[in-house]
Amino acid sequence: MIAINKNILALKPSATLEINQKVKELKNKGKTIFHLGFGQSPFSVHKSIVKKLRKYATVNTYLPTLGLPELINQIGVFLKEHQGITDTNRAVYIGPGSKELL
Repeated sequence: MIAINKNILALKPSATLEINQKVKELKNKGKTIFHLGFGQSPFSVHKSIVKKLRKYATVNTYLPTLGLPELINQIGVFLKEHQGITDTNRAVYIGPGSKELL
């Protein structure tokens, strides 16, 4: 008999994944769906980002828990230039997805 942690058995399915599955089912039935649920983006990754991703594809080390300082700084520059928001270094968090950040 395989022992499974009882806490894992109590986990509920991801609401995001349930929404995505329901949307897929309804679309397969020919329904018109305006999918406003969160999850994987329906948009392709921009070519300039793909180029950078290729450059760093072999880097497999853990990143800083608060995010890459260079990225946080660039987001701060963008917010200052385009929205007049300053002092963002303590308010910007970088993560792999919204669930992890929440």
